[in-house]
Amino acid sequence: MPPPDTAGLARLNRLNIALMLASAALACAVPFEMFLVAYAVLGPLHYLTQISWLKDRGFFTTGRHDWIPLALLALLSLDAVWTRWVPWSGAAFVALAGGCVVAFARGTLAKLLVLAAAAALAGRVHAWGPAELLFAGLLPTVIHVYVFTGLFLVAGSLKARSPTGWAAVAVFVACGAGLLLVRPAGGRPSDWALARLQPFDGLLHAVTRLTGDGPAALMATGRFLAFAYTYHYLNWFSKTRVIGWHAVSRARATLIVGAWLASVGLYAWDFGTGILLLFVLSMAHAFLEFPLDARTAVAVARGLAGRAAPA
Repeated sequence: MPPPDTAGLARLNRLNIALMLASAALACAVPFEMFLVAYAVLGPLHYLTQISWLKDRGFFTTGRHDWIPLALLALLSLDAVWTRWVPWSGAAFVALAGGCVVAFARGTLAKLLVLAAAAALAGRVHAWGPAELLFAGLLPTVIHVYVFTGLFLVAGSLKARSPTGWAAVAVFVACGAGLLLVRPAGGRPSDWALARLQPFDGLLHAVTRLTGDGPAALMATGRFLAFAYTYHYLNWFSKTRVIGWHAVSRARATLIVGAWLASVGLYAWDFGTGILLLFVLSMAHAFLEFPLDARTAVAVARGLAGRAAPA
């Protein structure tokens, strides 16, 4: 028998719909400013609390130390973006392959072979322009904050068989698509935003390669990114029962809050320095989530296949 759509679940879904609509409305009004503020204020708290939550669940891997290669790849990605000492930019590709294998495989040899094969193939994969755009430009950014967020919404709706959950999925897709495709004339980033957007040139370039050139496409990109990032963070913080804030020890909570306040202060002091010093933390939370992403994708595929199967 399908599980009941409880009042608590329905309230959470309605809250998330409200958060989506509010994020989309603000994204239309002040896109780049909203994106930057959300990234600097909500982003670090999201990284810290999510990594803490993943740690308590063994990072959804089959081995105790499987998270270490993913964290090291996040550190290596710093070089690919900022220093270029090592002529290799395949960290995200290898982390995705590694995250998938450590989510399911139990043998150490199989895990090492997949990581080695992915590292060997990364150069050839990135030599193809669309693949480089996908793995280096979009995977740890847009795919992480929008596609995987949508995947979790679908997974929750399949599991709970909740009408309000499917309504949230529909609103989420409509907001993202509408902000990209509906392009009113006029608008430009403010001088305040322009002074702080330089570290995101690669991200903006990656998205505009898909959406087109010109001022209207740039503003559409800004609106979409503002919505995707802001709602990604708010969706995480709305999951109070999943995260279990009450179960976090006082010592860890103090450490998280202290690190978050220091991060926000760093951004307020110098935005570019904040981006640089928190880059590894940002990438680490995305890479360490890959095993959970892989498990969720499989669960969604199975759930959809079950729904599509004849009775």
